[in-house]
Amino acid sequence: MTSPASTFFKAAKAPRAGRNGQQQVALEESVRWALRSYAPADVERMDDEAVLGLKATLGHGAEMHVWETRADYMPMATPAKKNVDLREKILWYLPVQQQNELRAALAADKRRFSTPALKLLEQAVGRMTRLLLVLRFGPAGVGRRRKYGPLDVTTIVTLATHALAILFSLALKKHLDAGGPLAGDQKFLAILDSRDLGELPSAVEDAVRREVSRLQELVDRGVWSDAVRDVERTHGTTAVAGEGQSLKEEEVPEPHLPLPDDYVSKMGVHCHWLIEQFAPSILSLAEEVKNLWDVTEDPFVTPGAVRQRRDSRVREVLAAATFKDLEGRPIRELPFCSLQAPWWPIRTFRDFIFGMRLVQMAHYFVVGLPMAGRKGELTTLTRDCIRYTEDGQPYATGRTWKLVERIAGASREYQLPDFSAYALEQQLRLVIAMEGIGSLEPRRINFVKTGNHLWAEMGTGKADCRKPLLHASYALQWFADALGMTKKPGGQGVRVHRFRKTIARLTALAMSDAPKVLMDVFGHKNIEMTLHYILTDKDLQSDIERVEREIRVAKARDAVMAILAQEEALDQSLFGGLGGPHAEVLAASLQDYRAERHRQGKDWDAETVEDFVQIQTLGGKSWVIVRPGVVCTKFPLTEAGPCNRSKGEPDPSRCQSHCCHRLEEPFLREDVNNSIQRCIDGFEKAKSTGDDLVQTSWVAQLKIHLPRFADLRDTWKAVPAVREMLAFDEGEEVSV
Repeated sequence: MTSPASTFFKAAKAPRAGRNGQQQVALEESVRWALRSYAPADVERMDDEAVLGLKATLGHGAEMHVWETRADYMPMATPAKKNVDLREKILWYLPVQQQNELRAALAADKRRFSTPALKLLEQAVGRMTRLLLVLRFGPAGVGRRRKYGPLDVTTIVTLATHALAILFSLALKKHLDAGGPLAGDQKFLAILDSRDLGELPSAVEDAVRREVSRLQELVDRGVWSDAVRDVERTHGTTAVAGEGQSLKEEEVPEPHLPLPDDYVSKMGVHCHWLIEQFAPSILSLAEEVKNLWDVTEDPFVTPGAVRQRRDSRVREVLAAATFKDLEGRPIRELPFCSLQAPWWPIRTFRDFIFGMRLVQMAHYFVVGLPMAGRKGELTTLTRDCIRYTEDGQPYATGRTWKLVERIAGASREYQLPDFSAYALEQQLRLVIAMEGIGSLEPRRINFVKTGNHLWAEMGTGKADCRKPLLHASYALQWFADALGMTKKPGGQGVRVHRFRKTIARLTALAMSDAPKVLMDVFGHKNIEMTLHYILTDKDLQSDIERVEREIRVAKARDAVMAILAQEEALDQSLFGGLGGPHAEVLAASLQDYRAERHRQGKDWDAETVEDFVQIQTLGGKSWVIVRPGVVCTKFPLTEAGPCNRSKGEPDPSRCQSHCCHRLEEPFLREDVNNSIQRCIDGFEKAKSTGDDLVQTSWVAQLKIHLPRFADLRDTWKAVPAVREMLAFDEGEEVSV
């Protein structure tokens, strides 16, 4: 059946991506035209020519059996994933005998598909292509985040290479066993039932059943009609009688962990040195090597002879080169290696490439971390990505596909620290120079057209710097190893997505403890400059909030464990060394909770401690860190305090030492001791000069610090100088 828009689709060709973005705009216009012209329900009934036109318009190629994906749709994908041969994938999952028979028939038939078996194979490819198109722009989502939305290109490629290929292969096998191609509007997948799926291995069966459930959802939504028969719905009602169903153990994916603070700080220092001190020298040297390559290339000489000529000449250039820092001093040692690195000093072409790779990865780290981007978003950065606002604020433009419904993704802008902008500009020089250099031996066959990528694949073996860097996580692990640092900080390999978790954690920390780590990475002089560049990524905000809750719970857990440890060790300090009026309240609550557990005959263990902590913090919603070492334990919206005199969020600027919700950490004890001593010294000095007003001021400060820690209060009140100061205040007593 041909649609009225068939003529358009027969002529449609997917425009190629251009440097100026005009082709991208044309592509998006054609996609919008396609979506307005067709409903997803029409795809299953479209003729082949219209299907190919729609497929090409959406940027997935104009061949029925090959599911292409544009490079800018899936920048991190390998060539095999960018061009999925659906016919080969379906054949791959067939039994070996049927595979061999069909391959032999294909070779003999020269792809005319004249036999019944080959017609069935092409019908399988056609149905699968139509289904992929429905998934691409139809209401195919079944999860909470993307329900009724289209699937992204990465998910579709994964399904085409695995679960759906297996499903269509199973159906093809049964049709081959039955003999003959499908007649009329006969369904292709409807030949399968739940027993066919039960023969699959358990891991494969789970993946295939998920797609079978998705197919049934598409049928229910009226956009597809072909589905597996007699399959139980995964969202059906659980039987209340009969044998209990055994639940499969849930697979918990390994979460991406934030990079440790000391690791980020150390890596930041090394990156700064490489970019500021080392990079200017090696980039100047790269210009010389590039000129040398131009001079030594000779199309009338064999590549091997050119290689030998370049090798000898580049050794001469490198031997004469002097690496200097910004002050003009020769660089004799590497600050990040305890022993001299095998590639230093740079004397061979391999050493030179090693140094260039180090500089590129230093750029990648100081750009990728503040962007908090995913690896696909970092890869889409082009050589003209950097922009400046009227007031000189730098930002980078890229593309993202996460949580985006648009076929071609969406453009994103990332604010950058000045040092990251400097690294991007330096990286532009590096990638252009490396494209001109390439390898020692000229590559005159299999020429690769240069692109607009910013990060290049670099190495001395099969690496080709004219290609974009796809395996960034492996490159980061190589970088860490080259710097003499572990490739698995915190027990997990360095990878790009850990940048996002790190930024989330550092942001949460910066909101409370203002660590120096961010300044080490961004090259800022104060934390205010750094916080300006924390990205406003919506999905990153949930990570930040989660980390904040975890930090609050951790603070409460430490406080409770300190009280318990004091009880076991018979420590002289009250309440585990904690201070503030809430320390006594917390200790009393803990004692009551333990007594209640004992009354109920329940054990007191680590899990019980965790329950108590969760209750005290409302799951991390309370225990706000108002300043270093000071915690407000007020429950939001239910308790009031002197800082705001209402049931709202605490006001850190008005935190009072006598507030019943205030808790102080043990490390402040020394500060309190020193403050009390300063009050005494100031009072004595004012007393010697007869300055009553200054004496009163020192007494007021003493009364603020004295009750902060109960044991210190009792100790200092026994000191004659403190008693004198309190008596000076004409009968006003210190609150206890």
